[in-house]
Amino acid sequence: MNKNIRAVLFGVIGILGAIATIYAMQASIERTILLVACLLFIFLVFLFWLVEQINLINGWSILRYCKMLGIHAFLGQIDPRITHKKMSKAKNIKLMAVSGIYIIRNCKEEIINALRDQKAVIRILLASPGSILVSEIEEMESPHRSGQISQEIINSKQLLTEFVEEAKIGRSIEEIGIILLGHYSTQIRANMLICDDSWGWVTIGFPPKRSAQAFSFELSKAENGLLSECIQHFDKCWAITENRHQVTRILPS
Repeated sequence: MNKNIRAVLFGVIGILGAIATIYAMQASIERTILLVACLLFIFLVFLFWLVEQINLINGWSILRYCKMLGIHAFLGQIDPRITHKKMSKAKNIKLMAVSGIYIIRNCKEEIINALRDQKAVIRILLASPGSILVSEIEEMESPHRSGQISQEIINSKQLLTEFVEEAKIGRSIEEIGIILLGHYSTQIRANMLICDDSWGWVTIGFPPKRSAQAFSFELSKAENGLLSECIQHFDKCWAITENRHQVTRILPS
């Protein structure tokens, strides 16, 4: 048996014995005081044990810092329940990814709803197909990935075209929102999805692990928080892409 577990077990037995002894005493103010003191002692022992086992003070400090940065939650991958609620009601959506195939394919309804119901402006930044960045990510992920990410980027554009076509059913092109697609060469620091500059989802990617398998966290608005830095990064990358005339509007085919 582990020494710590044995020590805790003997301590519990000792405390239970002390409580039993106190209960055996004749009812009096002294017995009540001893019981309260014993229970208080148990609480303090448990608290010290908790602090020692899970580093409670450090954990509290981390939680405070997360709140200050606007980090709302940590998750393994993007949660479709959250994206549905946020994207469907957003008027301004920003997405930055390498190929974007995972989130674009899985957020079809959200994108179409945003186009039809909110007349949203959706700005999407994807890597340039065939770029050195893409080739190196393919090489890092797997020997069999050569050319696949570039094709995923092309497929993402085709999916977005289909979404615009579906959103346009029964309406003119002026009656729905717009999707603007840009391509970058090297600027990406993390995959990000931002809605109305008030909510975001960021995925920290480390190839060879793919972004769909990577660690993610949900961001809410906070003064000088991480979401503000993500917005600044996206906007700067978008401005560079526009200046290089690498932004196109997705139109029905």
